[in-house]
Amino acid sequence: MYRIFIGIIFVALFASACKTPGAAGNLKRKSAKNLVKEMKSGHLEVDWYAAKARINYDDGANSIGFSGNIRMKKDAFIWMNATKFGFEAARILIRPDSIFVLNRLERTYIANSLEYIEKQYQVPADFTVIQHILLGNPVLYKDKKWKASQEEDRYRLDAVDDSYKNTYWLDGDLLLKKMRLNQIVQDQLVELAYGDYQKTEDKLLPESVFIQATGPQKEIYDIKINYTKIVLNEVQKTPFEIPKGYSKMD
Repeated sequence: MYRIFIGIIFVALFASACKTPGAAGNLKRKSAKNLVKEMKSGHLEVDWYAAKARINYDDGANSIGFSGNIRMKKDAFIWMNATKFGFEAARILIRPDSIFVLNRLERTYIANSLEYIEKQYQVPADFTVIQHILLGNPVLYKDKKWKASQEEDRYRLDAVDDSYKNTYWLDGDLLLKKMRLNQIVQDQLVELAYGDYQKTEDKLLPESVFIQATGPQKEIYDIKINYTKIVLNEVQKTPFEIPKGYSKMD
């Protein structure tokens, strides 16, 4: 059960945005430097983020659909919950160095460091990276060697170093259409494909995203997220307390 929750938490947060691609053959030539600059200039910065979503998860052995809320205060915490048939099944709190998960169904909880979760469950668990992806910002790393090319109606950017091999596809409007994050050392791969935009407070944010993650044992996790409501820069309630009688899980 906890592997499902942890997989959903860290893969589901890998959500971003896209736009209708430009027409095939109409792309102007652009250097890697210019494309990276465009991606950086489009980063969304907010103090608060809140979203309601319908999430479907499938890892081959388990398939589950549920509703959820995601709330974030920049650089402080990410709060989530999952509900099924109107009842809360789980509540999650992620801080820059730690994670807490309440399993309402089994009356148990996890309280651990992000580093421990990454090693135990073989999922990426970096708060800054999760925060950027939650806001729809591409994950960019410094000191990478960039290579630019074109694939039909999309720009392609490849970035490689000793630890990562990442690929980004941008449409004719220079907005992210697809992203592939490959952690070479951990042998982990996450691919994201994005749906249509919805406009929220003059910001373009995704209506849906499909994520596929592949772990070291070649296990595959598929997640489809459909956002129903997004609110920016409004203070949100994020209650979290471990009830008496809950058992701690490793």
